[in-house]
Amino acid sequence: MGDRGDGGGPGRFGGGPTATAAAKRRWSQTMYHRIIIAGHLGRDPEMRHTPNGTPVTTFTMASGRRWVDQEGQFRRVG
Repeated sequence: MGDRGDGGGPGRFGGGPTATAAAKRRWSQTMYHRIIIAGHLGRDPEMRHTPNGTPVTTFTMASGRRWVDQEGQFRRVG
């Protein structure tokens, strides 16, 4: 298996005894985040860039579930 770069199996960053310094460096250089969001887009996503050039996308989602805080108030995520 070795360092697959997907966060699973031996050799992963922070993993077992086969996680070498080189494997940790390789993992940190190729790290990315993946999320799955299920629902319906409320409108077209809007993309902008921060002053240093980092892209940021904003969008609204609708789903059949509601999320409320401890006081019972609806909360917008994001």
